[in-house]
Amino acid sequence: MKTFISYSSIDNEIAKSISQILVNLNVQHFFDKKDINWGDNFSTEITENITSCKSVIVIISPASLKSLWVLFEIGYASALGKIILPFLTHPSLDVPAYLSHLHHIKDLDDLRNHFAQMAINQTDEDNLSKYLARGKHLINAEYYEEAVEQFNEILEIQPDNLGALSCKGDALNHIGFYEEAIDSYTKAIKTDPKNKTLYVDIAYNYNCLNKFQEALSTIEKAITIDPYNIKALMNKVKALGGLNKHKAAMEVTKEVLKIMPLNDMAWSNLGASFGMLGDIKSALKCLKKAMKINPNNEQAKNNIEHFSQLKYRSELSETNNS
Repeated sequence: MKTFISYSSIDNEIAKSISQILVNLNVQHFFDKKDINWGDNFSTEITENITSCKSVIVIISPASLKSLWVLFEIGYASALGKIILPFLTHPSLDVPAYLSHLHHIKDLDDLRNHFAQMAINQTDEDNLSKYLARGKHLINAEYYEEAVEQFNEILEIQPDNLGALSCKGDALNHIGFYEEAIDSYTKAIKTDPKNKTLYVDIAYNYNCLNKFQEALSTIEKAITIDPYNIKALMNKVKALGGLNKHKAAMEVTKEVLKIMPLNDMAWSNLGASFGMLGDIKSALKCLKKAMKINPNNEQAKNNIEHFSQLKYRSELSETNNS
């Protein structure tokens, strides 16, 4: 919330008064009389401090309107997209054309109230950041219900807080509240409609609910944003499999393997697709590849057992029939 005081030296007393108000409010600010030391490069200090500030208070007076330095500071700050805050020292003074589109104030009490409110808002923002960090810590510690309560406290203050909405969705997913997780992620998307991760999270929860068509429709939005997103592609495979579109699932899985040839889950999914299409030999080959990459892949292990039994029964049936 750092601000910069731009003024003519003739208006030194009003500038000092503004600086004191900011000091009393603990607002970080640049005031040349206190911040530029003997021997400092004046122009460098000015430009560097304007760059580091969020706003510039411009004291508008007959003297400052004639000051080349004030004009330079306004132009430099405007070029950097800084917030310009005009303060008129004379109520009857006309605001120059290049500042006329900006709301201005003429009273030190108004200035004090503005920065006091800014300080309150900043404190609230800092507190929300602490609450969010605490909620994330609770998720990491697997205290998911407590995490949801923490995020709800944030959302009571700031209903559209992106971090709280997305993290609340994560916590809800962990405790199996998939519909509620989808609702939280959906609200987060309204704040950040191009967030591919949120679409992936929604699709994942739809898959958990066996709502495969909804998952497929949602995941396409993530893939539109990032065609090579592995999590999005894997969720698409899951949805296609759930819809018994195993050939389509295989094609998507092959795309994943082009990007990540050693993705054990992709090999496992490919094996499952082969198996569902009746190609047990290819299924087992892919599943064994998955187990070679990751011996702890339970899905591949279970499918090997399942398809091996199917193969055995098929061979036994053929023997009995011959």
